[in-house]
Amino acid sequence: MFVTHASRFQKPGDYRTFDMAGFSIIVILGKDKQLRVFHNVCRHRAYAVTKKEFGSSTVLGCRYHGWSYDTTGKLIKAPEFDKVPDFDKAMNGLWELETEVRDSMVFTNLDAGKQVKNFDLEGSEVSLAKWKASGMNCVADWKVEGAFNWKVAGL
Repeated sequence: MFVTHASRFQKPGDYRTFDMAGFSIIVILGKDKQLRVFHNVCRHRAYAVTKKEFGSSTVLGCRYHGWSYDTTGKLIKAPEFDKVPDFDKAMNGLWELETEVRDSMVFTNLDAGKQVKNFDLEGSEVSLAKWKASGMNCVADWKVEGAFNWKVAGL
């Protein structure tokens, strides 16, 4: 599914949250200039990592118990858990979604499986190239909410 345009993320830590198909997600630009998409859910108590629509921070912290994540989704701080036997921070990062950026357009797959085959935009890439989407910048945005099948949104 199309999420956003890459021009909305200028410096490391720039993020935006979106609600898609009942899931809250975070798109964030890493220090390595890589855009990543994560579920907006803390691994500790399933609280939202951020409640803001957009912002900029290289550390995303859950306000419930203070768990913190870096721009790659890695858990960097888990108060009180450094004394828990066999607790592994590496196993408790944010859940990342399969993401692809084409011509500055950010697409993600909400499917939990990593086996995404033939990520195909069904001819849309020709349109993206024709419109030079990679050279565009986002100058305005708006939110559309509706109870409809997302596949008919572009008709």
